[in-house]
Amino acid sequence: MTIEADLPLLSSVPPSSPNTVRHISRRDPLDWLFQSTAAPVIEIRGDRWTGKSELLSRLSAEAALHGWSVASGTASAQPFRSISLGLFMDALDEPLAGTGLPGDAFGRYQAFRAVRNLLESLSPATGMLLALDDVHRADEASVDLLSYLLRHPPAGRVVLALAHRPRQTDPGLRNLLDQAAARQWAHRLTPAVLDPQEALALLPDDLSRSQRERMLDVTEHNPGLLKALGSTRSLLGADGRALPSLPLHVLTETLRDFASLGPASWLVVRAAAVLGEPSDPAALGVVAQVSDEELRAAVDELTREDLLRTEGASPLLGFGNPALRAAAYQSAGPGWLFGAHARAARLLAARDADAVRLAEHLQYGAALGDRDSAQILLTAAGLRQWSDPQRSAAWAGAALALGLSDEDAARARLQLGSALTLCGRLREAVDVLGPLARVGGSGSGTGLDAAHWYAQALRLTGAHDGADRVLAAALERAAAAGPEQRAGLLAARIALALDTARPVPDGLVTTLLSTAEHLGPVARAGIYALSAAAALKSASGEHADFHAVAAARLLDRAADDAVLPHVEGLYWLAGAEAALGRHDAARRHYERGLRLAESGRLRVLAPRFASALAGIAPAGRDLPRAAEVADARAATSATTAGEATAATAAATVPESTATTGPSVPAEPEEPADSAASATSELSRLSKRELEIAVLVSGGRTNQQIARSLEVSHKTVETHMGRIFKKLVVSSRAEVAAMVGRSDRGPEAGR
Repeated sequence: MTIEADLPLLSSVPPSSPNTVRHISRRDPLDWLFQSTAAPVIEIRGDRWTGKSELLSRLSAEAALHGWSVASGTASAQPFRSISLGLFMDALDEPLAGTGLPGDAFGRYQAFRAVRNLLESLSPATGMLLALDDVHRADEASVDLLSYLLRHPPAGRVVLALAHRPRQTDPGLRNLLDQAAARQWAHRLTPAVLDPQEALALLPDDLSRSQRERMLDVTEHNPGLLKALGSTRSLLGADGRALPSLPLHVLTETLRDFASLGPASWLVVRAAAVLGEPSDPAALGVVAQVSDEELRAAVDELTREDLLRTEGASPLLGFGNPALRAAAYQSAGPGWLFGAHARAARLLAARDADAVRLAEHLQYGAALGDRDSAQILLTAAGLRQWSDPQRSAAWAGAALALGLSDEDAARARLQLGSALTLCGRLREAVDVLGPLARVGGSGSGTGLDAAHWYAQALRLTGAHDGADRVLAAALERAAAAGPEQRAGLLAARIALALDTARPVPDGLVTTLLSTAEHLGPVARAGIYALSAAAALKSASGEHADFHAVAAARLLDRAADDAVLPHVEGLYWLAGAEAALGRHDAARRHYERGLRLAESGRLRVLAPRFASALAGIAPAGRDLPRAAEVADARAATSATTAGEATAATAAATVPESTATTGPSVPAEPEEPADSAASATSELSRLSKRELEIAVLVSGGRTNQQIARSLEVSHKTVETHMGRIFKKLVVSSRAEVAAMVGRSDRGPEAGR
């Protein structure tokens, strides 16, 4: 018979009313817990990573300040985790060392009495706090001893403080804690949800606002999960994308929750990580290759450990949080994962799953020469081009590797090149698209599309003359092309002219507008927006106003999914609105464009929106927001894999777009006298100021520069003020442009 043999049924204990739970924030005082009327039990409840251990630590520190004796232990500690009474051994190691606790049934009762007496003897007049963490992981003997102490509290001022996850805690112990709370001789605490500022402080300061807001939504302000996401700069697959690798310290901490799993449970939880969320048990059994009996036992164990959860009456299973899924996936070997993905692909194909769902598995589990799988990967790559170009590129590359016909291979290379362009891998895009654009010189649809994307990649790497030649030649071949292809080429050539401060070739805008009637509303909106920007360049304010109003009306009505492939239209529209004095509308459209570019991971476009948004901030009187956006601009630019993009994005916007309209990047190839002049200007700077100027040209934020140089943020700001004064400039973009023209270049700062 165990200590808990006479416990009442859980259902017979009335649940605690909500007002018996106190939500404790990081700023709330705890001294009230140690007044003369201190209750004998303090229970800290909460889900995984919500801050229970931190609150227990604060509690222990507060007790010590009040002169109390404090003993602390955790059920996760080694070597005590695997031995009987390990939780108490960790907390009371020295006092228990010479007691020689017996191990038989009657001896165990004597041991419990001995521990109770020991606590009474260790308690000074001021009081003693026994702080026990991770109680949900406690061994059976420790749970029994805790239950005994709850039924027979030590005499004197001895307070038990227990931190645990209710979902995983022993039911008998939970029952006793419920009774204690109902009888009001236990304080029931839970860490309060972090307020937005506290939550944001746990994330890297150079993430964009859009990224941070999405992380707050996914984590529901859970501090531990926020730190995990911040360390990977990813949503960890919570948005349906591929799972990144967790840093070693996050992986190690997360896998502590998997330590007690049996072999079948390990297979099932890894199968769940492969399949994604939510998963049905039948699919888990197939991918994990376990019997029905093993599957049921594994699901019981995984839900008991709160690794997998069900919602209501649904049989579908999902992870408690995205870090758990990432850890389960990362802990599996590559050989097992290849087989699991192949099994998942066969299962989902039999269920008529869509191409995107299948591609998630075929990327890893398809066999060489499987052209059917290659076609599915290619289809999925096209579907995800604008919502996740990095993944689109991976799928197109996988399709090529499996083997395709010549025609399909050309389509796959076009898909690969366009996706590489959008995710900022510009040199790779140029290498893929260049041969395809030249082979397609006959004017075929694939050749024209390849020329369009090839020119885009050249333009973004700064090779503007080459981009213009490619577009001009493609337009000569496009006489028989469809309206969408012709419009794309025309728009690309006009955008190139606007970007480089060159004149727009005669008749180009008129020809582009003539194609608008054959296109859908969002594509037409992009044409109107570009036409408005071109009209401003030719000093035709009336035409600019007309086209900007038409573009805004169409874009504001369109859903985000429809706008995403035409998101650059928002850029040209906002630039025109800023030049026309409509700063609120411009800011709104720039912010929407930035949000869409970031949500779709369009790394080649996000810096343009962020730079432009920072450029109109003075007109909008929102200087703190301008600083935040400027940092987001540089951070986004710095993550772009295209070698030239960071330096180009840092110089995209003049001092104020409010008066100049759309951004005009500096030419990459300056005359020799311009480079000499820039070098001469930079020679006025001190060694440290020059170092900072070069880092600015590489897209670094003040915070990043401070960390790199191991100085304070204030010191960097002081140096920036001196740099502006010596160079006679007023913006970071001008500093970046001057460094770019000189012979010092961004490489000098690395």
